[in-house]
Amino acid sequence: MDSRRHFIAAALGAGAAACGRKLGKGFPGYAFVANSDGHAVAAVDLEAFAVIRHIRLDADPTQVAASPSQPRIYALAPKAATLFEIGADTLEVRRRLRLPGSPASLRVAPDGSAIWVLCPEQRQVLRISPDRLQVDHRVALSGTPVAIDFAPEESETRAMAAVSLGGAGTVALLEAATARLLATLPLGAEVGEVRFRKDGAHLLALHRSEPMLSQYDLRARRCAVRLPLAVRPEHMCVKPDGGEVYITGAGADALVTVYPFRTEVRGTLLAGRAPGYVAATGARVFVANPESNDVSIVDSRNQRVVAVARVGKQPCFIALTPDERFALVLGRESGDMTVLRAEPQTVKRAASAPAAPSFMIPVGSAPSQAVVWSAAWSREG
Repeated sequence: MDSRRHFIAAALGAGAAACGRKLGKGFPGYAFVANSDGHAVAAVDLEAFAVIRHIRLDADPTQVAASPSQPRIYALAPKAATLFEIGADTLEVRRRLRLPGSPASLRVAPDGSAIWVLCPEQRQVLRISPDRLQVDHRVALSGTPVAIDFAPEESETRAMAAVSLGGAGTVALLEAATARLLATLPLGAEVGEVRFRKDGAHLLALHRSEPMLSQYDLRARRCAVRLPLAVRPEHMCVKPDGGEVYITGAGADALVTVYPFRTEVRGTLLAGRAPGYVAATGARVFVANPESNDVSIVDSRNQRVVAVARVGKQPCFIALTPDERFALVLGRESGDMTVLRAEPQTVKRAASAPAAPSFMIPVGSAPSQAVVWSAAWSREG
């Protein structure tokens, strides 16, 4: 695999030199991209900036996740109710697991101890052993599971997982090791995405039916605050240091920034046309605009759009490399991955002047999600 990487890098470097453009140093790892209409996961070498293999599956994957400690990539194919395990080092399918019910979403626990799969139709969550690749716990829920999050490992609630239950207006708190139900938190509104605060003391929950964010105090077991928003929230991400939360949704072409420790809204700014998926580094916020096929890049310090980058058609997902040097933007309609340089010093262009993408790589049919893996950045790498 190393010889293949060096050959591709040399070929691409020669081509870029001929065009008068330097590739620069990439990231020592791979992006694994789920092609939701292609029966494959694309493996993209982030040093060579090229697809080195389409890993064939017998179903269409919609989600991918990586083990934080082992060279394992997991791909979920909901229509086939199948979970695939791919070797990040071999780029081959190792094992597969037929799942009960109709799985919809996939997450790996931060410590790699379990794989979690939500099954909305059955109102269940599955906890899967990564070593045996078998379901070891199946939990019946009182509502339809929508999203899951895990308490930070350094927090007092590190042994917890939170599952939002949509129209039931509640969140289920589970013991991460056993999937045992610990508590049901009433929020009184349809719940979407959820995130634990960095210290684990609060749980943030988006209201899907109204422009509101709730912060639930897990110590006092009560809702601490409900924050009115300028949008009906759909997407949320957290700054790596936990100090800010970024939200987009319907109702305004805006990015809302919340201070979770002060329990207040920092501000709202225009961030493109119908903003969707959002991702953040320590210095920049990347906001996908599917209707205009671009990404707004926001300076998180002064809350200003500093650049607008053209990307593929219908950008639907943004993955970041662990060193925060590259943002990888999936174009669902165009079937490509745009690589944007994410370092603050490379983003100096005024918002009125669109920035050119660093690279645009064809990855397959209807890419829907990507995950970055590197032996150098894994726990045992």
